[in-house]
Amino acid sequence: MTMKDLDNRQQTVIQNATAMAQMDIANANNQTRIAIENAKSFLAMDMANLNNRQQAAVINAQMQQQTMLSNQSMANAAKQFNAQSENQINQFNASLATQVEQYNVGQANAMAQFNASEANRQSQAQLSASTQITAANIGADASIKTAQLRNDSAERIANSQMQLQASQFNADQDFRREQFNAANEQAIAQADIAWRRQVSLAETAAQNEANRQNAQNAFALTMQQQQNMWQAARDEANYVNQAYENEQTRKTQLYAVALGNEAAAGNSSSTTVNTLTTLIDKMFGGG
Repeated sequence: MTMKDLDNRQQTVIQNATAMAQMDIANANNQTRIAIENAKSFLAMDMANLNNRQQAAVINAQMQQQTMLSNQSMANAAKQFNAQSENQINQFNASLATQVEQYNVGQANAMAQFNASEANRQSQAQLSASTQITAANIGADASIKTAQLRNDSAERIANSQMQLQASQFNADQDFRREQFNAANEQAIAQADIAWRRQVSLAETAAQNEANRQNAQNAFALTMQQQQNMWQAARDEANYVNQAYENEQTRKTQLYAVALGNEAAAGNSSSTTVNTLTTLIDKMFGGG
């Protein structure tokens, strides 16, 4: 169940990372297309505005020239009556031609400057659009790489967790198996010891009963006589054991009294602890 849960989690992480990567790619593509369309629309609008401005400038220049020429023709017609010589008329026409040429040159220079300014502005707009597109592509690549790194990291983490849990599960199973085997070995050993003890007790009881029967037959004893002998033997053994324990108790008490009197006797006393212990041993037949 744990392995299946880990598989499901890993699939979920991979699907989420893939969806995020696809969404980042789609967003990057949409942003790129929008930037390109905006740049195209901006350039088309600038070109249309440039053409309209140039045409308006040409028409205005033509209208101004025609107005000047018309006005001048009217002035010439009026001044023909007052002109004193042909030289004055020629000088006036030459001056008028010079003014018209200067005006045309000024208009041409203004149009050239305007065209150069518009060309520079269009170049800057194209450069800005290209920079935005490049930045959008770089951002899309970075988002894709980030999603891939997240996917790889999530996959490595999931694999590490799966390996760790598998190792823990195997170690737990090995421990349980060793524990089960040890418990079975102990139970078998205990059962074997109990069986052997029961067999030994049964054999000892049978041997004791046989010995009792043999002793009774050998000495022609009755059951009551044999029981009396066993009781006498038990009483004697009990008496010997009790006498030994009483003797050791009395000796211990005398040793305690001797040790207690050693401090009161002092160094100048001729009776030492060694002398007292030797005397106690002699009293109880120890030396």
